[in-house]
Amino acid sequence: MEVFVLLYIFALENPHSKSFLMKANHGGEIIYKSVSAVDCTTGPKKDTYVLAPTGKVFFKQVSIDGTVGDICK
Repeated sequence: MEVFVLLYIFALENPHSKSFLMKANHGGEIIYKSVSAVDCTTGPKKDTYVLAPTGKVFFKQVSIDGTVGDICK
């Protein structure tokens, strides 16, 4: 439970998290899938916004068509 509270506070206070949430919320229901860890930096990418506070991506949002696209490109 404490982890979720910390993540929630992090999302509210961190400008990268706010940008990520605004960008991710444009496509309807948000579903995530776990992926193999990929080195990446937080910030805007080609058509999305990456949130990688640890320097790695562990989850990827599933597209409207049900696919999981390229990670950190």
